[in-house]
Amino acid sequence: MAHYGFDRLHSVFALFWRRDSLFWRCVKAMLLPVTGIVFLAITWRKNHGGRQDDPDLEGGRPGKDCKAQRGEESAEEEDFDSECYRVETTDDFYCDYDSTWETEENQKDAPDRTRQPAADRHYQFSRFERAAGDMQNYRRNYPSKYRWRPVSDDMPNLNFYLGLKSSAPDGVYIHEFHDWAGDYDALEHVHTYIQWLFPLQEPGMNSEATPLTKEEIKCFLDNSTAKDNLLKSYKLMLDFYGIELCDEKTGEVKRALNWKGRFENLNKSVIKFNRTCQSLKATYSIPSNDLFTLLLLLINSHTHNNLRITRILKCLGTLGYCHYQAPLVRFFLEETLVNGELPNVKDSVLNYFVFAVLDKRQRRCLVKFAYLNYDQKDEFVWCPKKFQNIWSNHANVKATNGQA
Repeated sequence: MAHYGFDRLHSVFALFWRRDSLFWRCVKAMLLPVTGIVFLAITWRKNHGGRQDDPDLEGGRPGKDCKAQRGEESAEEEDFDSECYRVETTDDFYCDYDSTWETEENQKDAPDRTRQPAADRHYQFSRFERAAGDMQNYRRNYPSKYRWRPVSDDMPNLNFYLGLKSSAPDGVYIHEFHDWAGDYDALEHVHTYIQWLFPLQEPGMNSEATPLTKEEIKCFLDNSTAKDNLLKSYKLMLDFYGIELCDEKTGEVKRALNWKGRFENLNKSVIKFNRTCQSLKATYSIPSNDLFTLLLLLINSHTHNNLRITRILKCLGTLGYCHYQAPLVRFFLEETLVNGELPNVKDSVLNYFVFAVLDKRQRRCLVKFAYLNYDQKDEFVWCPKKFQNIWSNHANVKATNGQA
């Protein structure tokens, strides 16, 4: 039985070995909140897009019409154009790989910088900095390619969404997946469907799923059937997480009727470390000194929903629903920072979800909202310190005027 278990893990081991940055990102995301131990991380691969011109929504990338979806937040966004919001590479908590606060002027020929002492004191900033490289590579439409295997020309992802091809290895068609609505056990424990429901231009854990190609994306965006089916997939996963889509035009979401039970499941992404280790060692007969295999199982078992949501947000931005990104991220910020729910999702919201939003102005508003609702503001590392001081001063002035 043990031998069978390790045979099944062999392909996972090989996948993580080839994609070291994804592996270490997952390891740190899970272990740091639980153990409080900072593991040494490998250096992010060179030339990952951190210093190239940042088109974000420009340059003809899919979803470039997102700027029209701003609504009532437009008035609040105006102050981001002022001179005080010009970022300098010497600012505390300036991140080389986050273009959120860059302008056309300072993103060209950005000079090398000396890391500021405040950044060195915060392990949270190091985690954010590593996550920022991945998210910016996505926002810039993958200028630095992953080393994935060659893809075929038959557009497997598009054909899957048109009902012409089944998923692999499960052999399930798109309409059959949509019948999984309410089957929470299947949605929780099957790990090979998410790469088909929400394809990306990067590889995932399912080696039999193929990354999107540029031509495939173009054809997908021009096909109403494919986009309608993607919307059904989105609703399927929202229900799984206890969320309901209120408005298909704006992407506004709210708690679903089943939110309590689904939030409880989502919050179990990280559970007691010792109990989990003992259970997995017993189940798979893992030697006490085989930490690597144990970590692979832990990652696969208890962080997959946070990774899934990041994938969903990226896919929405790639395949024509980028205006759905900000409302979903705002929902998670409110639940984690304001309502005190989903504490085990909070780090992923701040490190990944927020920075999946393609629209730069919406991303800035989300960061500002996160800061103003973050309890320990001296530990907030997701934007330069100078902006935090501006927001705190504005909040103090408002509070003083309100009391008067």
